[in-house]
Amino acid sequence: MNFVIDLPQPVEARLEEEAQKAGVTVTALVCRTLIEKFLVVPDENAQALGLIEQWIAEAPTDPDQVKEAEEDLRSFQRSLNQTRKDAGARLVYPGVE
Repeated sequence: MNFVIDLPQPVEARLEEEAQKAGVTVTALVCRTLIEKFLVVPDENAQALGLIEQWIAEAPTDPDQVKEAEEDLRSFQRSLNQTRKDAGARLVYPGVE
């Protein structure tokens, strides 16, 4: 993409000076500066964070549903512990009985 920008002479002079200091062309300096300042880098964690936000939104808020979900979790933890105990391995959830 090409742009034509009319710059005041002092700005043009400053760009030429900075480009010369950096050992690059004015075009390269402007391009690099725009990329550094305005490039939107995709957040590599955005998908995972979106999923967590979805789970939070779907989490039960009714006290009975919360109690049921907590019991489901404890049942799951006890089941894992029992499997590990039967195998002679350390318990994953030692505080859950």
